Amino acid sequence: MKSVPVYLSIFREKMKSGGSSEQAIQEKRYLKSPFKFFGTSLPYADKVAKEFRKENPGASYELVIELARKLWASEYHD
Repeated sequence: MKSVPVYLSIFREKMKSGGSSEQAIQEKRYLKSPFKFFGTSLPYADKVAKEFRKENPGASYELVIELARKLWASEYHD
Protein backbone atom coordinates (compact mmCIF):
# COMPACT_ATOMS: atom_id res chain seq x y z
CA MET A 1 0.00 0.00 0.00
CA LYS A 2 1.31 3.45 -0.96
CA SER A 3 1.41 6.45 1.37
CA VAL A 4 -1.06 9.34 1.28
CA PRO A 5 1.48 11.74 -0.31
CA VAL A 6 2.07 9.23 -3.12
CA TYR A 7 -1.67 8.84 -3.72
CA LEU A 8 -2.07 12.63 -3.70
CA SER A 9 0.61 12.93 -6.35
CA ILE A 10 -1.09 10.24 -8.47
CA PHE A 11 -4.50 11.90 -8.17
CA ARG A 12 -3.11 15.32 -9.07
CA GLU A 13 -1.26 13.95 -12.08
CA LYS A 14 -4.37 12.12 -13.35
CA MET A 15 -6.56 15.19 -12.85
CA LYS A 16 -3.99 17.41 -14.56
CA SER A 17 -3.67 15.08 -17.54
CA GLY A 18 -7.46 14.78 -17.88
CA GLY A 19 -8.08 18.49 -17.65
CA SER A 20 -8.30 21.35 -20.07
CA SER A 21 -6.68 24.71 -19.38
CA GLU A 22 -9.52 26.35 -21.31
CA GLN A 23 -12.14 24.68 -19.13
CA ALA A 24 -10.14 25.52 -15.99
CA ILE A 25 -10.20 29.21 -16.89
CA GLN A 26 -13.95 29.10 -17.57
CA GLU A 27 -14.68 27.29 -14.28
CA LYS A 28 -12.63 29.77 -12.28
CA ARG A 29 -14.35 32.70 -13.96
CA TYR A 30 -17.86 31.24 -13.59
CA LEU A 31 -17.43 30.30 -9.92
CA LYS A 32 -15.48 33.49 -9.07
CA SER A 33 -13.30 31.23 -7.00
CA PRO A 34 -9.91 31.79 -5.39
CA PHE A 35 -9.12 28.10 -6.03
CA LYS A 36 -7.13 26.66 -8.91
CA PHE A 37 -8.75 24.27 -11.37
CA PHE A 38 -7.48 21.38 -13.48
CA GLY A 39 -10.42 21.77 -15.85
CA THR A 40 -11.64 18.19 -15.55
CA SER A 41 -15.22 17.07 -15.96
CA LEU A 42 -17.22 15.45 -13.17
CA PRO A 43 -17.50 12.16 -15.11
CA TYR A 44 -13.70 12.11 -15.43
CA ALA A 45 -13.22 12.78 -11.69
CA ASP A 46 -15.67 9.95 -10.96
CA LYS A 47 -13.67 7.67 -13.26
CA VAL A 48 -10.43 8.50 -11.43
CA ALA A 49 -12.07 7.74 -8.07
CA LYS A 50 -13.47 4.42 -9.34
CA GLU A 51 -10.07 3.47 -10.73
CA PHE A 52 -8.53 4.16 -7.32
CA ARG A 53 -10.99 1.82 -5.59
CA LYS A 54 -10.47 -0.87 -8.24
CA GLU A 55 -6.67 -0.61 -8.07
CA ASN A 56 -6.62 -0.45 -4.24
CA PRO A 57 -9.25 -2.87 -2.93
CA GLY A 58 -7.40 -3.19 0.38
CA ALA A 59 -7.31 0.55 1.07
CA SER A 60 -8.49 1.14 4.61
CA TYR A 61 -11.35 3.45 5.50
CA GLU A 62 -8.88 5.65 7.39
CA LEU A 63 -6.59 5.97 4.37
CA VAL A 64 -9.48 6.92 2.07
CA ILE A 65 -10.78 9.51 4.56
CA GLU A 66 -7.31 11.01 5.06
CA LEU A 67 -6.80 11.16 1.31
CA ALA A 68 -10.20 12.81 0.81
CA ARG A 69 -9.46 15.39 3.51
CA LYS A 70 -6.08 16.24 1.98
CA LEU A 71 -7.60 16.58 -1.49
CA TRP A 72 -10.45 18.71 -0.12
CA ALA A 73 -7.99 20.98 1.70
CA SER A 74 -5.82 21.50 -1.39
CA GLU A 75 -5.79 24.64 -3.48
CA TYR A 76 -7.53 22.84 -6.36
CA HIS A 77 -11.30 22.80 -6.62
CA ASP A 78 -12.09 20.04 -9.14
